[in-house]
Amino acid sequence: MAPSEDPAETMRSLARAFVDFGMRNPTFYRLLTTPRPDDSEPPRAAEEARAVLEEPIHELERQGRLCAADAETTKQTVWVLLHGLVHLRLSRPEHPWSPDLVGVALEAIVQGMVRPLPAATSRQAS
Repeated sequence: MAPSEDPAETMRSLARAFVDFGMRNPTFYRLLTTPRPDDSEPPRAAEEARAVLEEPIHELERQGRLCAADAETTKQTVWVLLHGLVHLRLSRPEHPWSPDLVGVALEAIVQGMVRPLPAATSRQAS
């Protein structure tokens, strides 16, 4: 996936990929997200994926577009919401989940965590 010019759009696309991966690979997803009793490091692939997911958040912070006070709060909020979305759908497959759930949830995450791009100012001809 190529990043968008707008990091909010990149964040949305990466979040969709995260959810899609978890739903298509439930065993691997659980393996990656299950706490380790010995406090060992998570798999390198999980750390690399986390870094990719966090990059647009850091760019949004540089642009001054985060609604939260800092990037760490945003990263934790996004992770909690995405994990909840995947975990609930995997643990309750019998529930009649809305076909629009993922799209609406991802839009709520982006709209709730990111300020929109400033409107382009028009120049008046003199």
